[in-house]
Amino acid sequence: MNFPESSLANLSSLGYTEDEARFLYVVATHSGYFSMRQFLQFTGTKSGDKSMAFSQKLLAKGHATARSFLRNGLVYHLFSRIVYRAIDRENLRNRCAHSLEHIRTRLVALDFVLTHLQYEYLETEDHKLNYFCQQLDIPKELLPVKRYSGAVHNRTTERYFVDKCPMFLSSGSFSSPVVTFTFVDPGLGILDSFKTHLLAYGSLFEVRSAFRGTARLCFASSNAVRDCSENLSGHRRAPCEERPGRRNPPLFPAPEAVGRAKIREAHNRRHGVPPSLGQALRPSSVPETLSKLARRHRIGRLRPL
Repeated sequence: MNFPESSLANLSSLGYTEDEARFLYVVATHSGYFSMRQFLQFTGTKSGDKSMAFSQKLLAKGHATARSFLRNGLVYHLFSRIVYRAIDRENLRNRCAHSLEHIRTRLVALDFVLTHLQYEYLETEDHKLNYFCQQLDIPKELLPVKRYSGAVHNRTTERYFVDKCPMFLSSGSFSSPVVTFTFVDPGLGILDSFKTHLLAYGSLFEVRSAFRGTARLCFASSNAVRDCSENLSGHRRAPCEERPGRRNPPLFPAPEAVGRAKIREAHNRRHGVPPSLGQALRPSSVPETLSKLARRHRIGRLRPL
């Protein structure tokens, strides 16, 4: 990942250390939300004075808020316009308050980015449009787009890649870099949003000749679903083998704890999914279901990253 020196300098001028500035850049760009566990992972340190000082600094300066989700710990929301302006991201919607489902999704996205910092990310809408339209010469009409109605009658605004799923370039065996798309699953146990994601990107995925190297799609999920997805690599773990006292438990409860049916119904209403498609997903069926969806949308073979 590239850390612009000007952005780090601006964050440092706000009173943050180099590690803190780099972490805030990642959070503001890719998530807006984070846990102290993720800060400790990024800095490679243990909980103590460093994390306490960072937390107190954020809250005292009014750059973030902290909210406890049930009994699983604090989730911080980086919302200050001053911080986003410092990295030239003042208009990112990561500053805004969001639903519980969205927060879960952004935390998983941040986990994914922190685990893959070695890649070059297409961080903003402009970066993605420049890469696909200018460098790969792909028409805008084939990119995933969402249209918003404006205050003026019959006026709409088109925004591209509104899902804000991480997307990065990596070197491969080809002369051009490999493009990796991702879908971020918050671990709700349903895949309707994944189907919607595939439909939105369908036209782009079909333009294979435009990708001079190659492209791949990565399914990034919460800890609970990721454990099930290990079946893709041939490793199987029986339910009775799960360790109840594992470290770093998920920040949020399992869907059953807050009502799987209610979550699914609310999700379907929000995304316009017919009731017949709002099927619950058993953890054991995750790999098989993903593979079927991948084949149906002609993505190719599904493998763990």
